[in-house]
Amino acid sequence: MGGNNYGSAPIKSNTSGQVMIFGMNNYGNINVYNSDQVILGETVNQGGGVVTLNNVNANLVRVENHGTYELLFFSKSFILTSF
Repeated sequence: MGGNNYGSAPIKSNTSGQVMIFGMNNYGNINVYNSDQVILGETVNQGGGVVTLNNVNANLVRVENHGTYELLFFSKSFILTSF
């Protein structure tokens, strides 16, 4: 998944499978829950944007943040590179 999220509706995923978000320009809300593998790469979270990762295995690679990241209930792993 990639592109622009201008915030008129949130992007939500609740799956045990893989979620890949690349090249996203986010002004709204991205919510990912219960995934065994989340890869968030080359993504810009703009001011006012909120990315929520809840109970996931997450890899964030080359992300830029001007908004908010909420990292909740990490019983799984979290890897951050080049934030």
